[in-house]
Amino acid sequence: MPLLLRYRGNEFRFRAVDRTEPAHVHVRGRTGGQAKIWLMPTVRLQRASGYSRREQDEIIRITKAHREKWLRAWREYFASD
Repeated sequence: MPLLLRYRGNEFRFRAVDRTEPAHVHVRGRTGGQAKIWLMPTVRLQRASGYSRREQDEIIRITKAHREKWLRAWREYFASD
């Protein structure tokens, strides 16, 4: 699982087995929170557990800020398989 970013105890990653799905990131928090966020067509929370609404808003904000870079990384990563 390539690590894209560590931010305030959260890790943003791709999972290699997700190549058949639209571009997205998985987020795991140090306190057990988990989320899946679609990058296309726009940033959208697909699911989340263990995060407060405020924390969800923050990980969405971070994802939006990095969306273009992560889409490029997604394409590069899965093109090399």
